Amino acid sequence: MEWVADISYQSLAFAYNLDEWGVVGASIAMLNYGDIPETINASTGTSGTIPIITGKMFTANDIAAGISYSKKITENLSVGGNVRWMQQKIAELSMQNWSLDFGTIYYTGLRSLRIAITARNFGPDSRFGGWSEEYQTESDNVRMPLDFRAGIAMDFLDEPGSSHILTVIAEGDHPNDGVEKFHLGVSYAFDGTFFVRGGYKFNYDVQKFTFGAGVTYPIGGTIGTINYAYVDFGELTQVHMFSLGFSF
Repeated sequence: MEWVADISYQSLAFAYNLDEWGVVGASIAMLNYGDIPETINASTGTSGTIPIITGKMFTANDIAAGISYSKKITENLSVGGNVRWMQQKIAELSMQNWSLDFGTIYYTGLRSLRIAITARNFGPDSRFGGWSEEYQTESDNVRMPLDFRAGIAMDFLDEPGSSHILTVIAEGDHPNDGVEKFHLGVSYAFDGTFFVRGGYKFNYDVQKFTFGAGVTYPIGGTIGTINYAYVDFGELTQVHMFSLGFSF
């Protein structure tokens, strides 16, 4: 994904179904912030400093890799977890850490109503090392961004023999480093092949409306998917996203 301000993001994930033993998966994600002009605080000869652009460039990047496992406990209840290793670098400074994610989904038995809960990024604090002569600072502990989410979803128009499914979804997000956010989404599927989606994000600074569409199609012995999403990003105008998927 090519993002704003020369930021780029790449991710790759695999999952394999072990039948009664559950599902295992592996994933990796990388974020690169591009070239950034170096600015330093230079002494004015008195008691103050002024920012000066040195003409040098530096960069920053992140990487996270994890393994996942999930299992269907009963016909209505599934649980799963993920353990992740991560590394952050900015200029010559770096930091490593690990974290855990947990999640569950429960089908209530009331038609297709299901409830999902996730807790992400459990892990120790970390830091970028000790005193830096160049930056004249000692880094503070960095807290893991704990994130708790709960959502509900239900299908409509899903009578036996029907080719139509309308899914309505509502979700709440409680991070430990920001305000609560809420999401509302609707997805229409025809014959399990064509999809149209729309959503709205509440309590965001710039993001509001979302819209998307997708197609699932057979390719030999595999099934492929193509998805498109549009996001209204306020001051950043319009963001378009495309994704490809394959199921073997």
